[in-house]
Amino acid sequence: MSLDRNERGPVGATNADEDQNQSFQESQDFSQTVAQVQAVAGIFGSLAQKYWTAGVPVIPLVPREKRPAVANWSLFRSRMPREDEQSTWLTAHSNGNIGLPLGGASGVVALDIDTTDAVVIAAIESAIPVQSQWKRVGKKGYVAVFRFSGEKTFRVKDKDGKTVCELLSAGTQVVLPPSIHPDTGLPYTANCELLDVIGLLPTLPMDFEKNLRDALEAAGVKLNKSGNSAHVDLTAVAGCGGRDDQATNVAGHFAHVVSVGQMTLVEALRAACGWVLHNVEQRPGDEFTEADMTEKVLRFVKQDAEQRGGLPPGWNDDLPEEIATQVVEIDTRERPLVQVRGGELVRTVDLIEAALMEGDPDLFQQNNRLLRLVENEVPGRHGVPTKDAQLVVANAVHLRERAMRVADFEKWDSRKSGGGGFVPCDCPKDAVEMLVARTGSWKFRPISGFLQAPTILADGRILSTPGYDAGTGLLYAPNADFTPIPENPTKEEAEIALARLVGLIQTFEPDFVSPVDRAVWVALVLTALIRPTLRTAPLFGFSAPCPGTGKTFLADLAAWVAFGRGAPVLGQGKDAEELEKRLSSRLLAGSSFTLFDNCTAPIGGDFLNAVLTAQETATRVLGKSEAPERPTAMTLVFTGNNLKIDGDTNRRAIISRLDPRTERPEIRPYNFDPYEEVQKHRVEFVVAGLTILRAFALSGWRSAIVPLQSFKDWSERVRDALVWLGLPDVVTTQETNRAEDPETLAATAVFEQWWEHFADNTVGVAEVIKRAIEPRPAVNGYEFKDPEFREALLNVGGTSGAVSSVRFGKWLSSQKDRYRGGFRLTQAKAVAGSARWCLNRI
Repeated sequence: MSLDRNERGPVGATNADEDQNQSFQESQDFSQTVAQVQAVAGIFGSLAQKYWTAGVPVIPLVPREKRPAVANWSLFRSRMPREDEQSTWLTAHSNGNIGLPLGGASGVVALDIDTTDAVVIAAIESAIPVQSQWKRVGKKGYVAVFRFSGEKTFRVKDKDGKTVCELLSAGTQVVLPPSIHPDTGLPYTANCELLDVIGLLPTLPMDFEKNLRDALEAAGVKLNKSGNSAHVDLTAVAGCGGRDDQATNVAGHFAHVVSVGQMTLVEALRAACGWVLHNVEQRPGDEFTEADMTEKVLRFVKQDAEQRGGLPPGWNDDLPEEIATQVVEIDTRERPLVQVRGGELVRTVDLIEAALMEGDPDLFQQNNRLLRLVENEVPGRHGVPTKDAQLVVANAVHLRERAMRVADFEKWDSRKSGGGGFVPCDCPKDAVEMLVARTGSWKFRPISGFLQAPTILADGRILSTPGYDAGTGLLYAPNADFTPIPENPTKEEAEIALARLVGLIQTFEPDFVSPVDRAVWVALVLTALIRPTLRTAPLFGFSAPCPGTGKTFLADLAAWVAFGRGAPVLGQGKDAEELEKRLSSRLLAGSSFTLFDNCTAPIGGDFLNAVLTAQETATRVLGKSEAPERPTAMTLVFTGNNLKIDGDTNRRAIISRLDPRTERPEIRPYNFDPYEEVQKHRVEFVVAGLTILRAFALSGWRSAIVPLQSFKDWSERVRDALVWLGLPDVVTTQETNRAEDPETLAATAVFEQWWEHFADNTVGVAEVIKRAIEPRPAVNGYEFKDPEFREALLNVGGTSGAVSSVRFGKWLSSQKDRYRGGFRLTQAKAVAGSARWCLNRI
């Protein structure tokens, strides 16, 4: 007879109230059976072994209570109980309730819905793509379980501070049927056996908390933001009317940061009391004091500690005695323990992964790579240090070190006195190597991009909360103390912000050939600030007729504004293949901004074009036959004297042109240093750029300009924002690009000569070449009758000083049906297997 199964089978989308009523009627009938079982072996004693045999780390709870009966229960979020622990529990706690620690070892998280409101329950379920097969139904709501994939515990409350639902994860536990409820005296019941479905549980979506909150708010549920650091405004003044609610939110926030290890309790209390001093409006006879805030914070901290099984190490550092006496019951969470056993390598790997996911928040996965965040300080301009961070590949050696920093390892040693036992050991190398090799099966959080300054998302929202954003997969690690981005900036404020940015390049104002060339620099800065949120973006270029005009300076200055450091500089290389190698190295390194300086050859090539118009591209690894996919979210800038853009790259390039109108521009004196201005006020320039983009996103204005092909979201977010503010359209610079395009110029030269000789008559390759190289007598022998025609053909189809019929034929095929210089080449019907061509004037 099964003690925790009823006859309804797995629950899909059912009426919550009917489900609960039926469940409680069944539980009344069930009580007598449960009492009989308890009398014989007890709930825990009769059920624990089957869970352990299935590899599920259940623990004993106090009889008729929810709390664990063992002090170190939170360890079992990441490991199974040892045999000696199991034996002790079965002897000492056989009659207890049974609980399941959530997290990596069990592979389970639980969603606890604490309401009977059918509308609210429906809203919650709408945020879950695949419903759980297992539900523990109670008098108020239900608990559903899902597969653990690194989720963190969170709580959602309504406007009155009442819990609507909680996601319970590592460090918490859930009571299993048929344990006895402490209030009702009745057994918990579920719709099916957990062990029957534990291997089939669905996974919650990556951005579940956001989806859940959005669904609840869409259903009209007013939510309390307490405990969520992304939603608590610590700068707002608390008026007497809403003072208590606001104080509760702030107290919940600081309790949360203690529970996740972001602050010690002393630091949190100091910050919370500082909020009281500076933000609370007091009422004579009804003051809200620092003592009141301390009481609130301690209450929430105790609640979180009970839920999480303790607080992180260091939470009580430097705690005054008067506070310490109030929190003596709070435990410090112990590190996970991984026991290395023969024949259990796969499970050891699972436990290592779970320990790393819980204890090392700076590990991520992207494109079949494990990445880690590395932060340090690097020298800045004038010796002022700046924060730098990058994502680098986490290899097996590093993961092994990190595992031993976040978890303890033991192995069995038969030589230990008393017949053998577990002794400390290092993390097994083969386990870490297996973890690295689990490409495609990792549970680490996926990362889509990396930021060191706030940004504006595609929907216009501001991303300014440091850390990982589950909704976008972006990681934000700020390298400066950024001031808030205005939530509702007006167009007038955007115009002021634009003037602030443009003022930074006032030195170059006389050198820009036209106003659109200045607008290109502004577009470059805005693009760099939001590049990880754009699907694609064009390349930017700075061109001038001579050296020393500030082309490199302008590109580097944009990097300093966006990133707080100069741009990595590379040479172009002698050809497109060399450019591909250098560009590949920057993609493999995950570079956010790259400058190709002093380019002399035309800029183009298939690989560059693919990088500019694809979100990911296969990237060659030098010296290896590998071409891994890599994101292309990098801002690219090229500079050169009389910069030339080749062929199809023209529609992918935005070029700013400068003309100093002097022979030696590099010796001109300047009385304004933009670098120094950025060093002092970079935060203001970043805020200015994002103010422009935020104001435009809120404006609802839409341009009549057709979006630039392959760069639709860039056109609608950056290009249109500048047009909205009255700047010239930066895409118009492409007309000049095309007029100076070497490929277009070469084709036009061929077609003009072709038309002069053949007009719109149909001809073959051999006939064209014969006419171009036709000789005529000269004083010293012979000369070409039409040297300009021959030179034009040599330029597109020449080899070793002669026109090659093969190369010229291939070139004609590449020009078929294209419009060049007022002409269009079409292919006519072949004659005797040879292609025929006809030129038309447009």
